[in-house]
Amino acid sequence: MGSGCRIECIFFSEFHPTLGPKITYQVPEDFISRELFDTVQVYIITKPELQNKLITV
Repeated sequence: MGSGCRIECIFFSEFHPTLGPKITYQVPEDFISRELFDTVQVYIITKPELQNKLITV
């Protein structure tokens, strides 16, 4: 696996019924800003067609 790429952050996000899309857990904390998350959340919190599928970004 000599690709030279490293994992910099792992996070779990979900769609909360009253708060909307949110990052629930993140390591390291505050690695992904709210502004960045707002721009990519549509690709991360998926529609039913992609639920329960492995997605790598």
